[in-house]
Amino acid sequence: NVSVVESHFLDVHAGLRIKTSIHRGAYVANVTYVDIRLERNQVAMQFNDFYGAANPSCPWPPPHPLPPPIVSNITVARVFGTEIGQATDFEGLHDSPITGLTLIDVHLYSNKTLPALFNCSNVVGIADNVFPKPCKQITNI
Repeated sequence: NVSVVESHFLDVHAGLRIKTSIHRGAYVANVTYVDIRLERNQVAMQFNDFYGAANPSCPWPPPHPLPPPIVSNITVARVFGTEIGQATDFEGLHDSPITGLTLIDVHLYSNKTLPALFNCSNVVGIADNVFPKPCKQITNI
């Protein structure tokens, strides 16, 4: 249970970020981002289950198989971004997709002639009042 509220992310690689990998295992749930302003971000939102390599502080291979990371119940509301390179990088695992993603009143604008685009794979969610148009895995309500 983590909330990020009334925050401004300026000149960062990824404004809103959740990262894990099959090599690390993890459980990330009930994360809320509300009233966020993004400026000059390379990626506005990056929720990625393919981040990095195995943890160098832990023995490899692990003494027991790691469960796949579970990323669920992520809410993003009232987010406004300008000069965005890419709208999203949502990448869940085939066997453990990102689930319960909710986007409400999210508006992301590129500094280019093309809109900032969504990149999605293995993600399930809903959207209301989102620009640019979300990827097909995210259903407009």
